[in-house]
Amino acid sequence: MATVTKRSETWSRDESQRQVLHPLQRLRGYIRLYVSAEGLAVLLIYLALWFWIGLVLDYGFFKAWGIDWVQELPRVLRVIVLFLLSAGLLAVVTVKVLFRMCREFRDTALALVLERRFHALLGDRLITAVEMADPKLATRYGYSQGMIDQTIREAAENVDRVPVREVFNWKRLGHYAGLVALLTLGVYILTGVGYCVFQRTLAVSRFVPRFNDVAQIWVERNILLKDTLWPRRAYLVLMNFPGEEMRIGRDAPPPTLHVRAYKWVIADDNQQQAQEGWRPLRWDEVGPLLGTDAVPSLPTTWQLRHRPESMALLGGSPQSSFPGNLPWVGLGVISREEEAVTVDEVDGQLDKFKVRHRHDGEDLPANWVLADTDPQKAPNGWRPLLWDDLKAEFIGVPIPQPPADWKAPEDNAALSADQVEARLDQPEVRRSLPAPAMETYRNVFTQLGMLSAMRRDVLDELEKLADAPHMSRRLRKLVIPAQVRVVLKGSTMSTEETLQRHENNEYSGTLPDLKESVRFTVRGEDYATPYKKITVVPPPDLVELVLDEDEPAYLYQRPPRNGTLEDLRGLKQQFRGRVVSLAGEKSSIDVPAGTDVWLTARVDKDLRLGGIHVLPQKGSEDVQAPIAQDGKKTFKTWFTNVTKPIDLVFEFTDTDKVTSQRHVLIKPTPDQPPEVEVQVEVLRKTGQGYLCTPWAFIPFSGKVRDDRGLSEVQYTYTLAPVEALPNPAITKATLAADLLPPDPGGVLGRLTALLLFDRSGQLGGDEENLPE
Repeated sequence: MATVTKRSETWSRDESQRQVLHPLQRLRGYIRLYVSAEGLAVLLIYLALWFWIGLVLDYGFFKAWGIDWVQELPRVLRVIVLFLLSAGLLAVVTVKVLFRMCREFRDTALALVLERRFHALLGDRLITAVEMADPKLATRYGYSQGMIDQTIREAAENVDRVPVREVFNWKRLGHYAGLVALLTLGVYILTGVGYCVFQRTLAVSRFVPRFNDVAQIWVERNILLKDTLWPRRAYLVLMNFPGEEMRIGRDAPPPTLHVRAYKWVIADDNQQQAQEGWRPLRWDEVGPLLGTDAVPSLPTTWQLRHRPESMALLGGSPQSSFPGNLPWVGLGVISREEEAVTVDEVDGQLDKFKVRHRHDGEDLPANWVLADTDPQKAPNGWRPLLWDDLKAEFIGVPIPQPPADWKAPEDNAALSADQVEARLDQPEVRRSLPAPAMETYRNVFTQLGMLSAMRRDVLDELEKLADAPHMSRRLRKLVIPAQVRVVLKGSTMSTEETLQRHENNEYSGTLPDLKESVRFTVRGEDYATPYKKITVVPPPDLVELVLDEDEPAYLYQRPPRNGTLEDLRGLKQQFRGRVVSLAGEKSSIDVPAGTDVWLTARVDKDLRLGGIHVLPQKGSEDVQAPIAQDGKKTFKTWFTNVTKPIDLVFEFTDTDKVTSQRHVLIKPTPDQPPEVEVQVEVLRKTGQGYLCTPWAFIPFSGKVRDDRGLSEVQYTYTLAPVEALPNPAITKATLAADLLPPDPGGVLGRLTALLLFDRSGQLGGDEENLPE
């Protein structure tokens, strides 16, 4: 008998539902991974384009034209460019990543993606299984529950075979990755090849650190917005330009610029000492760089030209500035004065006397050699050092004169340093030569060894260190420009002047007459100093000059009652507030001789404290006068008992350090005696004189003139007899005048009349004096 066995029901709706949703979860994860990878690729492409394009526009522009945008463009413009590029980067990340990552991926949408991609395998079952996962939905929509369950079962069985990874276009990510590699590694390799071709070298090891330095500087400049400059081939310092701005007076002489080029520079993060990140290398910094304490000291006879006012440019304090010659302090010790000496100054001194001592293995013509550019004397650039080549100013010690017998008679050549050194090693010379003389010779060779060590053990090692790639951002050896130019730019003018080169790598030049404010920079090779400003301002002008004077009192006062002129000696008549004319180029002041003069001047700008000087006019005697600065715009000076002309010039400097002058002439006027003209009237005049009877009235008239004026004229007369004459009696009358004590109105004159009568007169010998 046949038996029908019923198959057990093992299907579970929940398990099938999990099987359906599991591929959807995987698809959701792959979508997020794909979006992240694509966003990262786009981000890297954006950054690579930003870097390479920015590098070409920044560093490439500098290498091609020598213009550094950090110096040329205002900082606010760099901030705006960084903001715009950063905003573009944020927009790319937001659109490509954030918006897509934050979007909700519903199961139905994912199911449709899989069905569309694998329709032959899934048909419409997956979307039905997802949408009808709730059994209540089949009843609501009138679907057969059995049919729905069968669909879910088939979807669960087929979905496990779906390759979810194939939903995505992975080739697109591959293209992005290739583009990223091309824009990063590819351009990097291409840049390295171009560097090697341009430098004509295969030393790739030099390219890598140098490119890393360039990339780091680019990031500092364009991302961190630091004022880091591109490495230069030269370095210039303005030696006499204080601060960022100089103010000069209109029509004042144009300033003279002094510039110095430095070969050895060191990095410094102190913006006050090194605004551009570099400053001249000091001699006391050589030891730490080379990792040694055995740094030779400097000879006392070296005349170094360092200026103390430039200590801030050397990373030192003005208190430690170099005062002049340096003391000899021995090997391995640096004196405080040497802190201000730059390596360039030492290098310049060594270039004047390039001496070298032969070491083992060196191909030199002698033990002691001297550099020489004459190919006949020095085929390889060196010739034997002659004793006559030694100079005390180079060596630093006295140079003794060797005995004549130290050179062989048949030797016509000059005595060399090697021959002297060989003589000193001979026993008979040691016995015959006094100890002080032997010590002098030894000092010479000790100093020669020190100079050779400075070149070989210090400067040569510094050059190797500066050439090392890892030191490129700490120590550099630069070139000295063959030509240095100053470029001036104003609102209506633009000009360029070439500075004259002097010794010690210094340049100077006087700027053209400036009629307007200008900005200027000094250029040499690819280096340009930060822009400085010269502002043309009106000079301080004298707007008021007031005279206070104390004149001699006798010119205005009578003697006291029952007194004399001596009672007025030393007394003064005061006059205040007399305004002196400022018309023209000179102010003239006339005063009576013996006057005390006070001058009060007022200018139209604030004056510097101590910026007022009284100078003699060119060709005049020296002027000694006190100065009292009363406020910011006024000053006073005074002169007592002025008896001779004072020709002076007021020189005053305002707070902008602009100087102006005013010519003032003080002329004392001496008190002249009165001029008297007397005329006898009515009487007849003969060849012998005037005739009159003994009893007569004698009228006379006259004029009295005085430079200070007269208030009263008094006179006296005297009668005197005369001897009898052969002819009839003759009467003579003469008049004279002398000075009486002064009066407020002027000068009082005394008039004396002398009448001469004949012997028959009754008045002979009598005298009558009018009261004075």
